[in-house]
Amino acid sequence: MFCRRLPPAAQLLLVAFATAIPARAEVPPPGFKVAFLGDQGSDANAVAVLELIAAEGADAVVHSGDFDYGDDPAGWDALVSAVLGPDFPYFALVGNHDASRFYVAGGYQDRIEARMGRLGIAWSGDLGVQSTFTWNGIHFVLTAPGVFGAGDGFHDLYIADRYAASDAVWRVSSWHKNQRLMQAGGKSDETGWGVYEASRRAGAVIATAHEHSYSRTHLLSSMQTQAIASTDEPLMLERDEPATPEDEGRSFAFVSGLGGQSIRDQEVFGDWFASVYSSTQGATFGALFAVFHVGADPRVARFYFKDVDGNVIDEFLVRSQVGVVDCPDADADGVCDAADDCSEVANPSQLDTDQDGYGNACDADYGNDGVVGGTDFASLGRAFGARTGDPLYAPDLDSNGDGVIGGPDYMVLGQLFAGPPGPSGLACAGSIPCAAP
Repeated sequence: MFCRRLPPAAQLLLVAFATAIPARAEVPPPGFKVAFLGDQGSDANAVAVLELIAAEGADAVVHSGDFDYGDDPAGWDALVSAVLGPDFPYFALVGNHDASRFYVAGGYQDRIEARMGRLGIAWSGDLGVQSTFTWNGIHFVLTAPGVFGAGDGFHDLYIADRYAASDAVWRVSSWHKNQRLMQAGGKSDETGWGVYEASRRAGAVIATAHEHSYSRTHLLSSMQTQAIASTDEPLMLERDEPATPEDEGRSFAFVSGLGGQSIRDQEVFGDWFASVYSSTQGATFGALFAVFHVGADPRVARFYFKDVDGNVIDEFLVRSQVGVVDCPDADADGVCDAADDCSEVANPSQLDTDQDGYGNACDADYGNDGVVGGTDFASLGRAFGARTGDPLYAPDLDSNGDGVIGGPDYMVLGQLFAGPPGPSGLACAGSIPCAAP
C-alpha cells in the first residue's frame, strides 16, 4: 500500500495503536551491495560519488537526507537518474535542507514515491519521514527525528514498534540528524537518544548523515553512554530479549556524510569511534558500502568506506545474530554450517589464523599435512605457557584466541590426535586454501 502524509495527530495514533508489520523471512542474495550516503549537493563532487557507486556495482542506495541544497526536486531526481538510471533502487529520507520542498506537489517525496512505484516496492507509512519496507531481505525503517517530529516519544516508538515482530536477519534504521557524541564534527544534540537506543535494541544498523564527514563507532551496548561492547571483528549485532531484565541489544552507528556538498573537520574525539574520516584526516568525498551474504553465510556482511580517489578508509565485518534464517547450525554458534569453519565446534569468531579453511577451534594440524600427529604435539609443547608478545607464542596454536597457549589448546589436539582437523563446512577447506570468513 502506498501511503501519503497523515496529520500529526493521526500519526501519533498510528504509533500508539498500530500492530507491528512483520518483515518477510528472507535474506539478501549473495553479494548484495548497498551504498550509504548523505549531504549530496549537485556539483561535480556529487556526480563523482554517484559514479563511484555505479562503478562499485551497488544494487541500491540509502540516502540519509540533504539532497541538492537548492530546493530543486526535479533537478535532484534528474541528477540521480542521469548517473544511476531512473529505475535504480534509491531509498531516500528527508534532511533539514529538504524540508521546505519535501511535501509540496512535485516535491522530494513525490519523486521518491514515483521511483518506489516504478520499482514495485510497497511501503507503509509517511515515505521518507516515518516509513518502513522490506526489500531483498533487509528491513528498512526510515525516520526524521529533529526534522519532522521529535526523536524521543515519537520516532523512537515507531522504530521499536516496526521491529518488534520482525524476523528479518538484517535491519537498517536510518535518519538524518545526530546526537553530538554520535558524530565527529560540530553538530549538537538534535535527535534525542531514544531513536539510537530503540534501533540498537532491535539489532539494527544505524545509518545517519548531517555531519559532512565519515565516522563509525565500535559495537556498543549503550549509545547514550557510549558503552563499548567489543572492539573485535566481526561486530556481532544482537537484539534485546524483552522477557529478560538484561539489555542484550548490540549495534553500531555511522555517519556517511561525504556525498559531495562539503567536508568538515573533527571536533569530537572518543574511544568509542572505530574510524573517523574528515578534513582533519585529509578526507575527500565517498560512500560507505555494505556487501551482504558473504562467504556463503547470509548472516555476514562486509562494510567498507571508499572515496572517489579509490582509497578504502575503513573496512570491517559484521555478523547479525538477530532474526530467523533457514540454515542448519549444528553447533549453535550463529554461523550456518555451510559457512562454518568448525561446523561441529561452537566458534562464533571463526578465527582461522593460518587461513586454511579450518578454524583454530578445530584445527590442531599445525603443519598442514592433513593429519594431527606427533609433530603438532611437539609444536604445542614448545609453545606451552607462551602468551601474546612472547617469541614462542604463535596465533595458529591458540585454539580459542585467548592469547595464551595452554590447556584448552591441548584438549583440541587430544580430541583430534591421529586424525584430520575437525569438520569444516567451507567448500574451500582442505587442499584449497581460503581466507577466513
